[in-house]
Amino acid sequence: MGGNAEGRGQSIIERMMGNANQFGFDEPANGTQAANSGDASDRIPLFRPFSLTELPTLLPPALAQIPPSRAVMVADQIRSAISRQVTDDLILLISESSDAIGIVLGTPNSDMATVLHAGPIVVAADQYARPLDRESQNSRLADGLGRTLGQICRQRGIRFLQWATAWPPEESASDADDPSFAEGDSTRSIDLPSAWPKWMGFSKVGDLEYLALDLTKSSSFDSLDAPTQLHVRAVDVDDEEQMNAIRALVELTYQGSMDCPSLEQFRTAAQIMDGYQGVPTYAPDLWFTLSERPGDEPIGCLLMARHGGDSASVLEVVYMGVVPEARGRGFSRDILSLALECCREESASRMILAVDRTNRPARDAYLRLPMQTVLRESVWARNTTS
Repeated sequence: MGGNAEGRGQSIIERMMGNANQFGFDEPANGTQAANSGDASDRIPLFRPFSLTELPTLLPPALAQIPPSRAVMVADQIRSAISRQVTDDLILLISESSDAIGIVLGTPNSDMATVLHAGPIVVAADQYARPLDRESQNSRLADGLGRTLGQICRQRGIRFLQWATAWPPEESASDADDPSFAEGDSTRSIDLPSAWPKWMGFSKVGDLEYLALDLTKSSSFDSLDAPTQLHVRAVDVDDEEQMNAIRALVELTYQGSMDCPSLEQFRTAAQIMDGYQGVPTYAPDLWFTLSERPGDEPIGCLLMARHGGDSASVLEVVYMGVVPEARGRGFSRDILSLALECCREESASRMILAVDRTNRPARDAYLRLPMQTVLRESVWARNTTS
């Protein structure tokens, strides 16, 4: 499958990217500067900025080692940034030897950025290299890119980096028993997409499954048609007191959470919510708190986002949570009922959400709706200040 998959990936990316000049960008991108490499005796690979006009040439070989579906998503994110004219927020880096690339998109008015892609640029000679030689070369490139990116981010005031990659391939039982997979064996394979984040100083915070519910069928709402037990209150995001209250509520719902618990090492609830508000899909009219009776303290919350603005829009459950003392009483079902009611009111075509694959109770509840798995990603995080 490898050869055919790479061929498909390259042709798809070339079609997705097209010519950068069609968007009117024929000058080098602004705002990206190379970091000081320090002592040259360290032999850490150097990276320099490159321009948008180079992307159609550089991107296909750069994405050749990731799944075609993931490659299309990366190209689509880049095209979206170009079409939204936020290219000043792009950080485009390539190694001086042109054998590795990094593409990062900052979030306007925020201290966070997203790695869209980082990895080697594949050339024909790479396939003949011994695996351990490739690992050594790639780890050095990743280290150099991680250091350069860290410096640039600190200069720009970016404190937090996030990165989503495809799930690593599952190792079969026969592979596990194969002596060639022994530690130190020069013939063992390397999962570069999973290794690069670690080499660049990132920590994995979770493996996510993205689920979708098709709402075009008349039976889509039947399973959660019972009225909610909870009192619902819309959040006025322009009211600072209400925003402080929901930040505190979200912080409480994080206690004992099974969804990416290690993320708390990198971001507070307030910072994560600020991130929700800094994206194009932010929908302030779809933020709610829930309590058992009017006037009671909220025991749960629902934060949704809107993808597209027409009658075929897709609504996303960005976050839903219940405080620890209210868990085990079926309130999550009530929150899902509210989410589906929002979808019904907007005639949404789909409802989507992400769940940590270790959160079996939540995942099983979503699959009973029934939601379908449409994407799996590993999520990584890094603080640039450490």
